[in-house]
Amino acid sequence: MTKKDFSLMLGNIGDKYIVEAYAYVESHKRKFIPKRWIALAACIILIAAAFPIGIMLQNSGWFTPVGTGPITTAPTVVTDPPPSHVHEWGKWSLIRMATASEEGLEERVCECGEKETNAFPLGSEGLEYKLKENETNEIIITGIGTCTDTSLSIPTYINGYRVVEIGENAFKDSSKLLAVSFPYGIVSIGNSAFYECKSLKRITLPNGIIKIDEKAFALCQSLESLILPESLRIIGKHSFYGCKSVKDIRVPSGIEEFGIGVFAACTSLKSVVIECRLSAIPEKTFSGCSNLQDITIPEGIQSIEKNAFARCTSLSYIKFPKSLQSIGEMAFNGCTALLDLEIHSGITSIGINAFIWCSR
Repeated sequence: MTKKDFSLMLGNIGDKYIVEAYAYVESHKRKFIPKRWIALAACIILIAAAFPIGIMLQNSGWFTPVGTGPITTAPTVVTDPPPSHVHEWGKWSLIRMATASEEGLEERVCECGEKETNAFPLGSEGLEYKLKENETNEIIITGIGTCTDTSLSIPTYINGYRVVEIGENAFKDSSKLLAVSFPYGIVSIGNSAFYECKSLKRITLPNGIIKIDEKAFALCQSLESLILPESLRIIGKHSFYGCKSVKDIRVPSGIEEFGIGVFAACTSLKSVVIECRLSAIPEKTFSGCSNLQDITIPEGIQSIEKNAFARCTSLSYIKFPKSLQSIGEMAFNGCTALLDLEIHSGITSIGINAFIWCSR
């Protein structure tokens, strides 16, 4: 085999590799060289040369390797989701009364035909009640009656009538009450309904309740847990005044009316989150909350009214939202731990003695 023949066989892969291979063959032509070693050497040379040759061919556009061409996909068709249906529920109808051994069952129907069911326990017995005026199938609980339960379970139905309200002064001064759970159907808790129930530690408020009237739980000094449901719209004045054991509160987003002094004198209260879209923090809302350390005031609040945070002696820092326009007189009076304030240019009015006796 001549050098020329060997070069043609390898397809002009480079003089360096050809010369070295030819020299190797010439120097060993008198020796016995197995053909398999010659073939192996040729394969190695071809593989070493093939990679740069392939790169050149690809760059020249002669071919496109499989899997590297442009990828085309069908266009994505975006369609608007169907409008969600808001159920318009009718009134609850009783399917089965509860007993000591079996839960009761009720249902209501939407205009679209969909049904919703609710199972309920028997509840406490012996409570006083009356039919709601102008209604034939709804009941207001008016008093403790002959009931001796210390953990009170307000019944969903009494004699086939649905319980929807707790009346004014219904359980006022019931000093033996330790806990109260309310059924899903309750929509309103009346004025002073649980006023000064000194031993009451726990209440379970259902989603569906709309109104808690003034002083409803005032001076329930043992009340520890307070979870306000999303359905709540109205909190009357002084509703939780003097609940000395409550430690944290979240005001839900649905609140539309908020009375004065709702959480005043809650002396164990440390943390408050306000999520509702109120325009103002009313007068005396947190007055006398001596352990209050942390509060989040959301954007949308335009005014902090008179004495709203008076004598909050542990409040050391507060950041005002950009929406705030006015701070009422004596709003932060006696906040002796207050060290830092961020007051922006949007605040146009600061009342008399708004920060008096903030001694530090």
